[in-house]
Amino acid sequence: MTARLANLAGRAVLVSEGRALDVEQRSEGRLPADPMEVLARWEDLCAFAQELRASDTDLTFDAARAGPPVPRPAKVFGVGLNYRSHAEEAKLDVPDEPLIFTGTPAGIGGVRGIYLAEGDTIVSSVEGVGSLENRCVAGA
Repeated sequence: MTARLANLAGRAVLVSEGRALDVEQRSEGRLPADPMEVLARWEDLCAFAQELRASDTDLTFDAARAGPPVPRPAKVFGVGLNYRSHAEEAKLDVPDEPLIFTGTPAGIGGVRGIYLAEGDTIVSSVEGVGSLENRCVAGA
């Protein structure tokens, strides 16, 4: 089964073709529910996933309930002024290379997070998130 690891309402799930399965429940407790703990046991998750079939999914994947796939990252990096329009909007010179800076895990939100600011203006925003893939591949 080809699947992606996701965070659905705070629980690790495998998603395939719009359907999901709860990792802890389907593994009968062999794997944890917490997405961070599942990531720490990547090889175990890969072995478990290779036993599954697409028909094993029993939940509808609701993207509105999806949280950040890595809810408590150890490190957060940002990229700033990586678009000419951003620099011009901020009335800053366009740098030769984008600015790389660190952030805090507290700045991570869900797919549809709600952010509030005091006053009339939000002065910063996140417009996109990248991900790195670590694939489980069955042995030949």
